[in-house]
Amino acid sequence: DPPGVKIDRLVSLGGLVRRTKLFYDYSYDYPQKNPSGIFKTTNQPGEGRPEWLIKLAEEIRKKVDPDRIEPFDQIVFNCYGKAGSIAVHQDSKDLFERPIVSLRLFDSSVLSFGAYGVGMIDREYKVPLPRGVVTLMEGFAADNISHCIKAEDQCRGDQSRSCSIMFRMLKQNIKDNAKLYPKLDEAQ
Repeated sequence: DPPGVKIDRLVSLGGLVRRTKLFYDYSYDYPQKNPSGIFKTTNQPGEGRPEWLIKLAEEIRKKVDPDRIEPFDQIVFNCYGKAGSIAVHQDSKDLFERPIVSLRLFDSSVLSFGAYGVGMIDREYKVPLPRGVVTLMEGFAADNISHCIKAEDQCRGDQSRSCSIMFRMLKQNIKDNAKLYPKLDEAQ
């Protein structure tokens, strides 16, 4: 992985990469390795971020929260191939400040709220995500309703790829307790 970036490739049983995730500054992993699941991908905030991404994140931050001075702590690229998806989940309010912001690139997609999954009712609300849309997740939707991106809602147009860029702020106690990602720790 390049300095300051953690890359996860999620491969299906057929051997094709269905989703690739790129983490800048902070990544997450299953809590067995770290109680919060959050790891630092760099010793210096912003290290490894390309200049265009720094500028994009700053423009989005100014528009969605002009009173906030600090840059986003975490930027995550979710790059989907055909039949790529992300399971039913919630972005933990114990880990992340609100709002959680995303930018949709390449092909459009659909964000499904209340999709059927473990502990969920079978009642669904779908939000179209056209290419170029910026989405803010906050309040009741962020804190109380699980969401997902279904495989059948990905890459339906001419594009063979869809991507979202997530911009998040971590809670201060999470940043203070985040450990260096193990692969980076081993290299030092």
